[in-house]
Amino acid sequence: YISWYHICMPHIFERTANLLGALSVAINDQLPCTADDSALVCLKWNDGLSVDGLASVVRLSQPGAVRLTDRLEAAGLVRRAAGHDGRTRSLHLTARGRRRCDQILRERSALLIDALSELDPMMVKTLEESLECILGRLTCDEPRATQICRLCDEQLCGAPARCPVDRALASVE
Repeated sequence: YISWYHICMPHIFERTANLLGALSVAINDQLPCTADDSALVCLKWNDGLSVDGLASVVRLSQPGAVRLTDRLEAAGLVRRAAGHDGRTRSLHLTARGRRRCDQILRERSALLIDALSELDPMMVKTLEESLECILGRLTCDEPRATQICRLCDEQLCGAPARCPVDRALASVE
């Protein structure tokens, strides 16, 4: 998809894309987020997910996700239970896991709010609308949607009604 903007002002489009990439790197570098953290947040919103489902979300191989689950279970953050079909195991946060997840979300939120602190309210609103558009465009199927939202605070996002990823997913299905 190429917009009129890209055709008429390619240098501005490319510069904006480059700045967005730099922002993504800067934010990602400041978040001390590991696959373990992503897994905990994912399980907060997807209680009962299987190890294979978790592997897809956090982009690990199945053996990698098993090792991740073993670490989380050993740390008392996750517990395994019987799955839906007897062959799989479902994953659930423990009370300790929920507390750690809430801490991850608070730290992430504080960092992101600080990054926006120099913007005036109109700029924040414009950015919000732009991000909703971009996130919707990046959503092509449920696995991708879950990957995009693996560190989201779904309460803040307004999922599912106000979440641009959920809305885009509903229009794809």
